[in-house]
Amino acid sequence: MTEPTLLSDELRTRIHSARALPSPPIVTAKLIELGDNPHTTINQTIEVLATDAVLVARLLRLANSPLYSGNRRTENLRQAIVVLGLDAVLTASLSLTLINDRTSATKLSPAFRQRRWTRSVHAAACAQHLADHVPGVSPSDAYLVALLQDIGVQVVARLEPKTYDAVPFASTHADLVVAERAELGVDHAAIGAELLGFWELPERIVDAVRVSHDLGGPTTTKLSTVATIAGMIADGINGEPDALGRAAEAANKHLSLDEATFGLAIERVMAVLADLAQILEAQAPDPDVLAEMAQELLVLRQMKSQTATAELHHQLAALTTVAQELKTETRLDVLTGLSNRRDLDDILDREFALAKTQGFPLSVLFIDLDDFKRVNDRFGHKVGDELLIQTARRISSGIRDGDLVGRFGGEEFVVVLPGADQMNSEFVANRLVEQFNRRPFELGAELLIPQTISIGVATLDNDSPYEDVCSMLNAADIALYASKRNGKNQWQRTAASGFAVSAIER
Repeated sequence: MTEPTLLSDELRTRIHSARALPSPPIVTAKLIELGDNPHTTINQTIEVLATDAVLVARLLRLANSPLYSGNRRTENLRQAIVVLGLDAVLTASLSLTLINDRTSATKLSPAFRQRRWTRSVHAAACAQHLADHVPGVSPSDAYLVALLQDIGVQVVARLEPKTYDAVPFASTHADLVVAERAELGVDHAAIGAELLGFWELPERIVDAVRVSHDLGGPTTTKLSTVATIAGMIADGINGEPDALGRAAEAANKHLSLDEATFGLAIERVMAVLADLAQILEAQAPDPDVLAEMAQELLVLRQMKSQTATAELHHQLAALTTVAQELKTETRLDVLTGLSNRRDLDDILDREFALAKTQGFPLSVLFIDLDDFKRVNDRFGHKVGDELLIQTARRISSGIRDGDLVGRFGGEEFVVVLPGADQMNSEFVANRLVEQFNRRPFELGAELLIPQTISIGVATLDNDSPYEDVCSMLNAADIALYASKRNGKNQWQRTAASGFAVSAIER
């Protein structure tokens, strides 16, 4: 990839005056405006979204997909916003409205358009998961840039249809760039950025799209780099040889992501691609290609395991130093990286007040490791600490992105589930109990420790209108100790009458 060239004034004028190009719907334009306002409220967002019934239906479908819900039903727009978050609502709405725009009046064949749209959808999912591991890059921004980085193809096809005449259907992304530069002197990244600027999208998004073909160039940013590498991964998903290996090398070189972290991100992407493709009307990935990618990831890890281990030790030492320096002032638990008690109290106060004001349910799970003292007594506190760290990860992986988890103290954790009613909260509690019961923890090369949990559940709703956070948390605590008394390795709920209702009895 070479340094991007500037658009000529003549080409810029043609882009601005061309007809039948993609345009942002009124709803999306209003959402973009709300997204740039740090004081945007849920009610303002609902007011805008409610004007587009089709978009609302698609957002509910997205919120109820395995991408976000974990099979917990979202029944209204307010719950969907709680599940997705305001940033994700913006990116999701633009994705969903672009489904129709990709069929703009051009001479591209439907199959060609579908192939390009599928690449964009796959790249967006990859960028979102990669950004989780890149400090300073918003996953929502990464998703949006990756989704839009190829929108210039539609513009090129409208302005100069002959550009792609000699490009075969199964062409690579690089083939398109070569053809565009030969015909127009610039590629679709620069042209797409011009269109997005005309739409008045945030400058950081426009700039990242503009340099998305300039990996490692002087004007690239972490955001543009994430989108570029996500596009390379998407090429691999679409069957391009060696694309995944190149992406892994680029992620290590430009984002400092080791093979293990890169592999984790890709595994998460592979797990959700089929669902995302269905919702966004893209082609689902070929299972055989995904299997080959999984094997390639394994080979990459094995080839560079020693280097990766050394890098991980170095990173761990650096993180430990930073954690010690921030220990007295951070709002995170130093050991697990979760919210600490102080931050958890603030989260509970905020979500409780919001639920009371807005009238939607709120649930909390009070979790305690069963017989944790035996682990410390038998194996030592170092092993006990590692068990707590892995416990935090397992709980975090078992909840939605919009849910919150913190370490209450010792071996106790609290999960806050905004918008979750009794049925949804019980589903989460049951799933967490099963996850701990089913798989022991690997604490060293030869040490497997089975560890179960007990959970107390409480829900703020019409049946249980708790007056304050304290009474709600106390109800969950009562249910937790009922779980302990009844044999552990289970969850229980405190009913409005004050008596514990067990999972078995229900």
